[in-house]
Amino acid sequence: MNKKALAAVSLVAAIPAGVLAFFCIHAFLTRSEGMGIMLQVVNGITLLMAVILILTPVVIMLRKGKGPVESRMKEAAIPVAAGAAGADEIDADPFELEAAGSDELE
Repeated sequence: MNKKALAAVSLVAAIPAGVLAFFCIHAFLTRSEGMGIMLQVVNGITLLMAVILILTPVVIMLRKGKGPVESRMKEAAIPVAAGAAGADEIDADPFELEAAGSDELE
């Protein structure tokens, strides 16, 4: 998965987090005098988490280079062995047992 696709997928969480941040800010501005201290703390932590989720696509797009996961995936790539199934055998219809050889299934 490249950076653009990962940033697009992270919008699934970022967009609802934007709505949540809007409501948290609105609650602070309009009803903070009626809130208890514990509710203000919960509202502040929720706002902080929402802002972190909102910034996730931006951080993904701004990070440089390839991540450690992609480099590890390339290093761990397993080469195809000489005796492995070829492309013709992989693309064959699985329901045609005669073409694949019914001896192998027994």
